[in-house]
Amino acid sequence: MPFVIVVLPSAKSDLQSAADWYEKKQFGLGKRFSEEIIKAIDSIDNPVKEYGSAFLNLSRIFVKHFPYIIYFRKDLSRQRIIVYAILHDKQDRELILKERF
Repeated sequence: MPFVIVVLPSAKSDLQSAADWYEKKQFGLGKRFSEEIIKAIDSIDNPVKEYGSAFLNLSRIFVKHFPYIIYFRKDLSRQRIIVYAILHDKQDRELILKERF
């Protein structure tokens, strides 16, 4: 049974801000960024791949072609993947993620 993916409002805001920034840099790049984020999130549901804890008991996955990291947690008992943040790799993850908990 596949996991239900829940993207928290703060992570949606991260995605929208970054996509807008990329779109201002180059037409169509924001859309390409969003597509890579979606691919990365969808790949988390792969039952073969395991993700260890990276920070605050959250796992992470790196986004292809962009310097972004998705922070998430798999809730096995409820069959959910909860996405907490989509952050540029230069952002202060410790500060941002602690504010969100």
